Amino acid sequence: MLTDFIGRAKNLTKEGLALLLRNAPLPLTVSLLARMLQDQRADGGIAPAEQRPAGGRTITILALSPENFRGDLEALAATPDVRVITLSELWLLRLLYCFYATTTTLRMYSSFFDPTPDDPAYAAKRRYRAFLNKVLPPLFRRFGIDCVIGYHLHHVADVDWGAVSEQLGFPYVIIQRECLFASDHVARYTVERMQRLGRFEGAHVAVHNEVSVKTFETSGFVERDRMSILGAIRMDGYIRRLLGRKDPAAARPKATLFAFAVSSVYREEMAVFFADVHLTFVRLAQENPGVDFVIKYKNNVGPTWLRDFDVACVAASLDPTVLPNLTITGTADPQDLIVESSVVAGFNSTTLLEAGIAGKNVVVPLFDVMANPGMRGFLYFPDKLDVFNVAESLEAFHALVMDAVENHREVADDVMARRRAMFEEYVSSLDGDATSKHLLLLRDLVAARQSKGLRAGWVKSTDYATERP
Repeated sequence: MLTDFIGRAKNLTKEGLALLLRNAPLPLTVSLLARMLQDQRADGGIAPAEQRPAGGRTITILALSPENFRGDLEALAATPDVRVITLSELWLLRLLYCFYATTTTLRMYSSFFDPTPDDPAYAAKRRYRAFLNKVLPPLFRRFGIDCVIGYHLHHVADVDWGAVSEQLGFPYVIIQRECLFASDHVARYTVERMQRLGRFEGAHVAVHNEVSVKTFETSGFVERDRMSILGAIRMDGYIRRLLGRKDPAAARPKATLFAFAVSSVYREEMAVFFADVHLTFVRLAQENPGVDFVIKYKNNVGPTWLRDFDVACVAASLDPTVLPNLTITGTADPQDLIVESSVVAGFNSTTLLEAGIAGKNVVVPLFDVMANPGMRGFLYFPDKLDVFNVAESLEAFHALVMDAVENHREVADDVMARRRAMFEEYVSSLDGDATSKHLLLLRDLVAARQSKGLRAGWVKSTDYATERP
């Protein structure tokens, strides 16, 4: 009977679910939440989470919004004595909207993250956190959860769960996904945005590089001593892959362009550059049917990118859908594409560094508006781009890509050394030990809390969890 009731909860309206959560007996509410949890498998699969109390050396991690991690959870789950349980973003948002009005501004604004008492979100936050303060202890005991992780400092769906978990003595740790603040503009914009968000309500933040530490510290959102530079978990497997790699002979040469979106900051100025770069790959596919061309866009900007790309194609009277040797994808694995490609092109992207340490010929377009000195502040690694092949004109971009396809050239040893240094500076250690570093941090935080009777860490001056619904 309980199973049927919980199954029907998936189809409840917001009002119905809210009514249930606020009025059901605590055991029933906890059982409902328990059915939302999934066990993460190392192969990427998931299964309903098994109730299992804490014990032994196993550390049990609750990962919030698992859809937004990029291979990190699978790597953690593949490690002995580690269990990863997930709670999807869909359920987190459904729960959140049971307490917040749908009109509440939720993305990156102080009215959600740090509301004043006269803000509508203030009362909603108090009610939601009071609810979580009541249900999380029995839920966490049921599954033996030791700590909670999120993928981003200001991901709306996770904030309240993380803050209440931290107050209850379960360390809330951010494994920050976006850490490439490699241009003056990105770093400055991030500081300005985060200055409006109050203070970090978790235990610790794991980042990839020193630039991230400086950026977050400057914003005042989190102190330096609560951040650690641990690298990127998802790069460990890639590094091992490169070390043991023996590239098979490719049946056909391949060129991959990692797409970029039109910036909202200088959209009009960048439109021509966007069209010139992306349409070059369409034209190259037309001209070279014996070569495979791939344009890989990011899924999180997929609709916007596809719209802008379609507009550019129509304006140029190009139809990419009729080209069998051109693949346009948002789902292909970037590291697979890098390893398979003769040449990689991209702009302001981590994939340049990933392709760099793989010894690939990397082409960076730097023409049209992006060649203007006034745009230097928007460029990633502006002083280090000489480790790649920089195309200073549309014609050069075309030529450099095809030259790399037709003439394989080894990257010079001194250039490879500089590429490796850049990768370690911005992304991760080439020792491939980011996973073990993250687990050591999590185990240390859990042990510290347990040794002090689940001592809560830093708590925001406004204790939202004190009021009961």
